[in-house]
Amino acid sequence: MTSAKAIDQDHLKTIATLLGVISSQRWAVFQIIALNDEKIYHMVSDILVRFKDEFNGMTLLHACCRHEPPLEIIAQMIRLRPELVSAQDRLGRTPLHIAAGCSAHPHVIKLIAHADPTTCTVQDEDMRTPLHLACDRYCNLFEDPRSDDSSDGRDPSYDAIRALLSESLQATMLEDEDEMNPLEYAIMSDADIKVVKLLQKATQKAASTTQITKKSTSPQLAVDLSSPLLIFPSKRRAHRRVSLSDSSKSDRSCEMDSSDV
Repeated sequence: MTSAKAIDQDHLKTIATLLGVISSQRWAVFQIIALNDEKIYHMVSDILVRFKDEFNGMTLLHACCRHEPPLEIIAQMIRLRPELVSAQDRLGRTPLHIAAGCSAHPHVIKLIAHADPTTCTVQDEDMRTPLHLACDRYCNLFEDPRSDDSSDGRDPSYDAIRALLSESLQATMLEDEDEMNPLEYAIMSDADIKVVKLLQKATQKAASTTQITKKSTSPQLAVDLSSPLLIFPSKRRAHRRVSLSDSSKSDRSCEMDSSDV
């Protein structure tokens, strides 16, 4: 059994410093300390992975996604350690869960989701996907003594939800431990009618795709290929690649339009 005491005190000090810089959103300082010196970034990332029990499975990417990070910071972090996109903390949450639940900019959500679309359907300890969290007005992932429990929460963001849907529609079909899907959370959260319609449309498309998949994989009798009633679904449009090395290109490539859903 490893212990935090086994970590070199200098390393602990570096981690504490970085986490303090992140929580105070001093992104220019974080850039200088962690990203300009890639050895520091890799060292801290390795320690957090190695001692994941002591740090609740948190990675630097998790930590940054909690505090409204700039797009270029997240792009560089993913470029340096792409495997951290799919890392899960002690509660089963990926960085995309944190970004969606903590109101990260839609372009940041899009960038992370695009880096690994499978994270859009990862369910945490409560069986919630990032889409569930984005649709829940009262989502509160972290205990914060400064928060006011009597507040009205935050409105589900149309652009954030569209960013998630543009990478995967399947999350609309998943229910959490309370048997709630994202659309139901949006309705209960009094989301804007545009958000509700977007989710309804996405759910219908996901259901249709699922039915087509089941039909294509189930045992079939001989089919007359010359039959005029036989209709082949069109191929799904391939995802555009996002440049992680050029923040200005990332910004443009993260633009989302209604054809994504």
